[in-house]
Amino acid sequence: MTDAGNLMSKSAKASYLSDLLLSQAKDFSKKRAENKVKALFFKLAVTSLSGATTVLLGLQGIGHQNDLRNVALLLSAWVTLLSTWDSFFNHRGLWARYTATCTALRAINSDLDYLLLNGDGAYTEQQIDELYDRYRSVIRDTNEWWNHEREGNGKTG
Repeated sequence: MTDAGNLMSKSAKASYLSDLLLSQAKDFSKKRAENKVKALFFKLAVTSLSGATTVLLGLQGIGHQNDLRNVALLLSAWVTLLSTWDSFFNHRGLWARYTATCTALRAINSDLDYLLLNGDGAYTEQQIDELYDRYRSVIRDTNEWWNHEREGNGKTG
């Protein structure tokens, strides 16, 4: 391959990797934000409903005692449902993992940008390949974590 062809190859690889990193970081950032909101929602919902249940069961001297107990029972059932949902999907864990993944992808992109600042001829194809290997490692680690979470939450007893 000629030097010009080699430069185009390096440049094309660098451009592809940059686009890939930015796209993946954007996707994981969106997933991170979604899971942050879900984690907060479930924590606040469970806490609020648990508190309301306790208050309703503790109210004395107010008419409609049976109605209050029935509402408390329903709220308690919702607490169970929401807690189970949250523990199964682990939104807090996803939020933390996706934050780490997004940060790692942005760090690789930053290293790529810094490498490219040296100009087309100042970096090697091997350096681009090493950054791509780091990218694949981050994605692989995230996928393995996710698979482990699904296996752990799918087990019975």
